[in-house]
Amino acid sequence: FVDVDPITLSASRLAGASLSVNAAAEAILLAAAANMVTKTAVAIGIGGIRFGWKLVLAGLLALASGAAAFVIL
Repeated sequence: FVDVDPITLSASRLAGASLSVNAAAEAILLAAAANMVTKTAVAIGIGGIRFGWKLVLAGLLALASGAAAFVIL
């Protein structure tokens, strides 16, 4: 699995100093997306598509919300 916490902490510490705020936000959004894709694949692999489709919909909604917030802000 992809652990989002270290990436979030590192990117937020570097934001504004050696990394632009936009680049830090992109790194965090990318890490969250990779985490969601990995967990969704595992859920579908273990629980089947009937179980995993709900997680796919929730993940897409979460990723769309994060991307919309990134574009708006």
